[in-house]
Amino acid sequence: MFGKILNFRFHSVSEAKLAASFCSEKFGSKISEFDIVGLNVFIGQSGDLNVSIKFENADSLNKFEDNYKF
Repeated sequence: MFGKILNFRFHSVSEAKLAASFCSEKFGSKISEFDIVGLNVFIGQSGDLNVSIKFENADSLNKFEDNYKF
C-alpha cells in the first residue's frame, strides 16, 4: 500500500473545516480515477488539517502526483 499525506495549518478551526470540506469533495470525486483505496481527513483543535490518501500500487500514486502538484 502506498500513500500521500498532506498537512495544512490554518488560523482557526472554522477555516480548517472549510478546507476539509473542499478536500473531501475534491479528492473524493477522484476515487475511481486514481484508484484511491483510503481517504481520511482530520481536523485538529488548533486549526491543523491532515489529509491521508492511500493507493493500492505505486502507479496509482504516481498518476495522482502527476495531476496534483504540491
